[in-house]
Amino acid sequence: MSQDAIYSGWDRLRAGILECANKTGALYKPEDVYMRLRAGTAWAYAIKNHGDDLGFTILTQEFDCDGLALFIWILWAEPLSLRGDESAVYGELERIAREIKAKRIRMHSPRPGWAREPFFNQVAIVYEHEVT
Repeated sequence: MSQDAIYSGWDRLRAGILECANKTGALYKPEDVYMRLRAGTAWAYAIKNHGDDLGFTILTQEFDCDGLALFIWILWAEPLSLRGDESAVYGELERIAREIKAKRIRMHSPRPGWAREPFFNQVAIVYEHEVT
């Protein structure tokens, strides 16, 4: 999405970002995402099917010891709208990853349903403790 599209579509983006953060217990706020998008350190892509706007993804880059990883920071879509179209979304993510010469695509989520997706392989379980 262009900077103009991010600005003009911010209300919808913000609502989806907030929904994802609330469902996953993430610590980021929509304003954190907006700042990264405007700074050019994160990128927003619309998810469309036959011209219909189904959702969006927010991507960043991570640097692994062997090269870049395309990181799916946020992926939001209208409920059930991607059923049957997952391969098109994954294909587009693969295209973006190849374009930036990423070695892999990464996503973190506490939602166990992602383990059923054959596109992703579980590589870690993350444990945290908040310091008080």
